[in-house]
Amino acid sequence: MLGATCIGGAIAAHASGLTPAWQRVLGLVGGTLLLAAGLGNLAIADGSPLIIVGLLGFAAWLVWLLVTGVRLVRS
Repeated sequence: MLGATCIGGAIAAHASGLTPAWQRVLGLVGGTLLLAAGLGNLAIADGSPLIIVGLLGFAAWLVWLLVTGVRLVRS
């Protein structure tokens, strides 16, 4: 669910003119990685290296959230 939220938030923030295109791409990539990791959650629970995909997506989401939050505070 976090992946879908990340994708939706990135698209909405860009459509409103709040964020530039690179932030939209970061949000879309991060959300897609989180969705991919969510599809393989049983494999991750068994110790699969697919967890790296989820961690990269989570890190991208955190960066997107931090940068977008700073832009919101400054505007």
